[in-house]
Amino acid sequence: MAKPREVGYEIYESLDPEETPDDYEIVPPERTVVRRTARAVYDNCATYFLEIRDSLRNIRLDIEKFNQQRELYESDDFWRTFITKASKVKTAEPQLWDFKETLSVWHVKNDPERRKAKVAFAEDVASFANVRGGILIVGVSDHRETVGISDGRELENRLKVARDVLAEFLEYAREITSFRQIGMGEKRDKICLVIVISQACSPVGVGDGEGRYSYPVRRETGIERVARNDTPASKLHLKSDNRDFMAELKQFIRDN
Repeated sequence: MAKPREVGYEIYESLDPEETPDDYEIVPPERTVVRRTARAVYDNCATYFLEIRDSLRNIRLDIEKFNQQRELYESDDFWRTFITKASKVKTAEPQLWDFKETLSVWHVKNDPERRKAKVAFAEDVASFANVRGGILIVGVSDHRETVGISDGRELENRLKVARDVLAEFLEYAREITSFRQIGMGEKRDKICLVIVISQACSPVGVGDGEGRYSYPVRRETGIERVARNDTPASKLHLKSDNRDFMAELKQFIRDN
């Protein structure tokens, strides 16, 4: 803050050149300089602490939102209620969730069909991440009947296969999926797999293992493959990956 120079310049501007000697020395009044400097410091401090207050408020809101999302994610009752209500909706599946009876990658054993099944599963996941995030619910038939996916050791093997496929074929720097096993039915013996997919803050690609990449996005008409820069994730300017869509799932339960 160049307050002495600023005050000195104002004094210089106020002088009459014809009546001011060439060797006239301009000495800014100390009182004026101190007063203006104090005012500038006060204004800067006020702005600084307001920004800190707003930042802390935003951090608190983010923590509250994160805790609410985690509470929903960790609640088996929430997922049971959601699956039950969503399976009764007669309209086409919205952009936030998708039902599958099973995953093809669990059943196809030989290449090239097995590799195609892996890529298709990875594209399913990426298509959610590149738009708003969402969930894949595995273990519900096309007729919206809860059939489950498996049990015992076979279930663990299938979960490992699904995780390994995503680790191999998804092109993204951070983890964007979480797996929940939800027991359905009166005896909770029909296990549905809920794959929770975060909305990504940058484009999520899918490699086919042969140097080619796709950037799928989920539309109402199905999955569309677009250029990297044409994904919604490249245009939203998000600061971080998120699961904000969980609030919409909660609202869906309330409304239904």
